[in-house]
Amino acid sequence: MKKKTLIVGGDSKMSRYLVKKFKEKKINYLLTTRRKKKMNNKNIFLNLLDLKKISIPDDINSAIILAGIDGENNSKREYKNAKNISGIAIPYLIKELIKKNIFVIYLSTMSIYNKNSLYGNLRLLAEKKILNKKGKKYNKKISIIRPSKNVILNNSLIKWLLEMRKRNYNNYFQPILFSDTANFILKIVQKEKKGIFNVVGKKVFYYKSLKNNNLNQNQKNKIQYKNNYKINKPTLTKIIGNKKIKNFIFKNLNERN
Repeated sequence: MKKKTLIVGGDSKMSRYLVKKFKEKKINYLLTTRRKKKMNNKNIFLNLLDLKKISIPDDINSAIILAGIDGENNSKREYKNAKNISGIAIPYLIKELIKKNIFVIYLSTMSIYNKNSLYGNLRLLAEKKILNKKGKKYNKKISIIRPSKNVILNNSLIKWLLEMRKRNYNNYFQPILFSDTANFILKIVQKEKKGIFNVVGKKVFYYKSLKNNNLNQNQKNKIQYKNNYKINKPTLTKIIGNKKIKNFIFKNLNERN
């Protein structure tokens, strides 16, 4: 039986980029979907708010968790569900996957560093619950990837970058292309490399895209980039062990109960 990678959150935008990479590399995969109409041999139904019905196929050797309520506005609007998914469902699902000796990647976010971001707070809550699990086997089977803002290279992005350059504003956050995040996830899943990884776009990426001001918008959109990211592997104590961040998280979340 050929082994597959389970992509939990098959309805997400990141999933589309990952599937493209998997097809290019001829890697077998299986997606989960919240939409029963999409169910087929490549899509299985999964509702993270109904833990009793979570079933893990036998032919899975790795899993990528993309699921969760995404973005600041959605987290506020669907707070109760967002908290249940981050604090209960995802940690439970990862524990069950690792019990079956499945290597797991959890896609978090760099927003965990922003104490005023509810979305970041919820993802940090998920990280803490995931990493609180003990055991040698467990620790060898988990990897957390925190990308900065994922973007598509389009006219809006280029317009924004031009404006930042015009203002000589160099201290803005460094977004990363969806395709580059997908490339990095693919490398981690193929090597089954454990750890916590912060993934951000290189500043040189933006200056390259703006270097020739004579290019029109369509020409700029056609510029191709590969692996335009840099990786920082932070220690666990830098984030989860930071008492100020931890206390803020639980105070912030408890206030909303």
